[in-house]
Amino acid sequence: ICNMILDFSPMKHALLSDGGIVALVALLLSEDAELRLNGLWALENATFNSDEAVKADVMNALGFERLAALCTHVCGQVSERALNLLRNLVFPSRSSSKEGQVNPVFQEMGENLVPVLTAALVASSPAGVAENALYVVCNVASGTEADKGLVMRSTLPEKILACLRHENERVRVAAVWCVINLCWSGSCDYATSSTDIAGALF
Repeated sequence: ICNMILDFSPMKHALLSDGGIVALVALLLSEDAELRLNGLWALENATFNSDEAVKADVMNALGFERLAALCTHVCGQVSERALNLLRNLVFPSRSSSKEGQVNPVFQEMGENLVPVLTAALVASSPAGVAENALYVVCNVASGTEADKGLVMRSTLPEKILACLRHENERVRVAAVWCVINLCWSGSCDYATSSTDIAGALF
């Protein structure tokens, strides 16, 4: 199912319809660790490059509180997969009517998203967890100025700065992408925005 549910698969619609998403979410409650992990992986693949309807269906079945708990799970593999699912959920869909706008799923999460990402970016976090958390920040920062402000008003800039010095190259690359997206602006003065962000970071 993980393979057949990818964006390019002709089976995706059939697998997601008629309660498919609810069945996958139910796997996350399984006592079997492998089933929980593969259920997350399937949901991650289902939301990759998906439209807003699929993302909304996943969030309605999963709920933000359960997703947040998975993102901060003690098992690094679980939190990594959950953060990648979150990364897909907040990525602006191809069907988005307004360029540069993060999807409605993110808007529903609001300020509650920041503590989840902050917890995932502590110094002791595995590299895979930190990388995926940073790409969630990166996708949020690709949205509106208000979305960037959500990041800038938090302690996330300090976390990004620390990750720019991370020993893992992939984490450093993800942190650089966060800075790029935070500095990019289509609706306000670019120089002012970049100066403010650089000041907060450095």
